Amino acid sequence: MSADTVRRLLERRIPGARFTCADSRARRTDVTLQAEDVRNAVQAFCAEPGARFMTLTAVDRGTDIDLLYHVSLRSGVVTLRVAIAKETSAIESIADLVPAAELVEKEVAELFGVEFAGHPRAANLLLPADWPVGDGTHGIGECYI
Repeated sequence: MSADTVRRLLERRIPGARFTCADSRARRTDVTLQAEDVRNAVQAFCAEPGARFMTLTAVDRGTDIDLLYHVSLRSGVVTLRVAIAKETSAIESIADLVPAAELVEKEVAELFGVEFAGHPRAANLLLPADWPVGDGTHGIGECYI
């Protein structure tokens, strides 16, 4: 799916959304958007015939955390990129839209300290059950060696 096709789809499905699209390489398009538009964008792409949510990647950028939502389409891969500030590090969960996102959102929450509002899983996935919550401590945010 080309950047122009992606742009038209998002403009049609999410009127008023602020985003940029670029072809990163053959059959790959990157979309940078605002946190409040991620759910609608995921829903728009996953409604396309042959689409599937692949995974979520988190990248620590110092003051921000980039979340990259990768969606496979018949004609290529679209990556939705959103930067969230570490101070807030919160975004709405997409697990109710895409059940495959449940575990990877939980992994990102535990390892990067991102809160996925409305996430269905309360129990820890990777960290011990008695791991401190809400004090700014998370899996890879500290050196434990």
